[in-house]
Amino acid sequence: MNVTELGAHSLELSASERKHLAHKLLEGDFHIYDYVRFGKSHDVVAYIRFLFNASITVDELLSTNGEQWQERFQFQNGDRQWYPGMNIDEGKAIGFYRHSDGKFYHSAVSVGHETLMKSVHGGLLGSEWMDVDLDTVLTDYNKEDGSFDWDGTKLEVYISDL
Repeated sequence: MNVTELGAHSLELSASERKHLAHKLLEGDFHIYDYVRFGKSHDVVAYIRFLFNASITVDELLSTNGEQWQERFQFQNGDRQWYPGMNIDEGKAIGFYRHSDGKFYHSAVSVGHETLMKSVHGGLLGSEWMDVDLDTVLTDYNKEDGSFDWDGTKLEVYISDL
């Protein structure tokens, strides 16, 4: 992952200072691109999880890129599949699994206000670090299998415990 000068400085902050910065980023007081350069959705989510003191080291943060984070997030472990109306605690990694290509193609991070999240490069599922309401964008829910009809395929949404 490539971090900016501010991002590099944030890696040296205390745990409480990192958590405070994460809150500020999620509230929109700062923009993620001021801290992460050229980040894909998985990268910015990993950065926020690092700020929230997840078990991610500085070395791991700087040496892992893009889709390499998918294995680390372990989205499909346990019963953490998201369903409409389910509130998500602040700072949780959210993964979007697309049936058509059989992989997690996008990640976002929960803002902590019910079903709001932020991300980059995800179109309606989060771009430019703007708030997106999962309940508003994912409306075609299939109760039988827990998927959503989305963009011509089925989509499942998971929350990581990382």
